[in-house]
Order: sequence, then structure tokens, then C-alpha cells
Amino acid sequence: MMDTYVLLGSTSQWRRRAILSLGFKSVSLCSTLSDREERALEEGYEHASDPAMLTKYIAEAKMTYLRDKLSDSLLQIVLRDQKRVVLLTADQAIAACTDGTDTVLSKPHTVDKALEHFDMYRSGAVPRSVLAISCCLVEKQGEGQEGEWVCRWERTVVDEVPCTLDLDGVSEEDLRSLLATHPDTLQCCGSLLNEAMPFCHIEGETSSFEGLSHRLVLSLVTEAVTHAAGQV
Repeated sequence: MMDTYVLLGSTSQWRRRAILSLGFKSVSLCSTLSDREERALEEGYEHASDPAMLTKYIAEAKMTYLRDKLSDSLLQIVLRDQKRVVLLTADQAIAACTDGTDTVLSKPHTVDKALEHFDMYRSGAVPRSVLAISCCLVEKQGEGQEGEWVCRWERTVVDEVPCTLDLDGVSEEDLRSLLATHPDTLQCCGSLLNEAMPFCHIEGETSSFEGLSHRLVLSLVTEAVTHAAGQV
């Protein structure tokens, strides 16, 4: 499986770091949707209040963008000698459930929005126990009759990781200092940057909370490669 060529469509530094740590023979990193494009899709999606459906929708949009990249001449040179090509995209949202209704918290992008998230946590407007909802989409590519790349296998899995926030004694000044020291927080759903926040207590796989589950990626890529081998 480790001789598989993985093409990750993501601008997330955490997802890129995760995929590079898994030991695949070759990995290429491609940018997909810009933050502005992603926000526009979220705002226009009729099921945006459902975190599982929203993350799946965005991961699929990223996959469409990545699939279109396969026609790029430079990428064709890279892929030409590859036997196993797997495309991977992912998306995440933080969900806080109040009275049976999910509040979906996306990336804050600004300090004021991040502080608004923390005010919601501290005030009880949303529970301090939240879920990181992540969607991972894997597609196995193969050559078509005319040498073009076509989808041979595809699977989407949504993962959930609970997180409890212990914000007692954490002041707004503390949070402003944290945001100044770790500006990457503004690129994290729900304003939650695990590596910089000791008050985040994750009850599950840390890599999934950070945006890309090691366990899921390895499982899905193995399944994709096994399926492809069975078709030979």
C-alpha cells in the first residue's frame, strides 16, 4: 500500500502535515477551494445547519476541483509512471448541540469572530462539549481507454470526535494573548487549535480533531488499493 501515490487536495497545514507523516511513497499537495469560495459554498448550501451533510458537501466540491486538476499538463508528467493514484479531500466543522439543534462553527478568520466563539462557549450559549465532525473522501483513479484518468472507486466517511472545553479561569485577556501568539487559530473550525489550547480535552483520535484522521486515511487507501487489485 505504501507504494501508492496520494494526491491531497487541501490548503490546511494540519492535513498536509498529517498526510506527509503516514509514509506513502509519493505525496503531492494541491490547493483546492480558497477560503472565500468555501464560505460562499457554505452560505449557499441548503443543509448548512447539518454538520455531517455540510462537510460532505464541501469535501465533494474539493474533489471536483481536484479531479479537474488531473488534466493539468505538469501533473500529467508526475502521474504518468504511477500505478496507484488515490485522490483525497476532507472537510471539518465544529458542532455544538443545544436542545437537539446543532450550531455549526466554522473558521473564524478574524480575532473578533474567534472571541465571539469563546464567548459562546464561556456563556453557555453553546455547550462546552462539542463534536469535531470530519469528512474524508477518497477516490482511486485509473487510466481510461484513451489514457485519461477516470474514477475506479470512491468512498466517503464522516467521523466524529468529542471535545470538552474547560474554560474556567480563562479570561478574555488570556484568549487575546493566545490568539496573538497562535494566529493559526483563525484557520481552525470553532477557533479550537488543539496544540495550543490545554483547555481542550479530546476524547478520541487527535489527528481527526485536527482535520484528517490517520486511521481513516490508512483504512480508506487500503480499501481503495485492495479493490483495484481485485479488478485486475
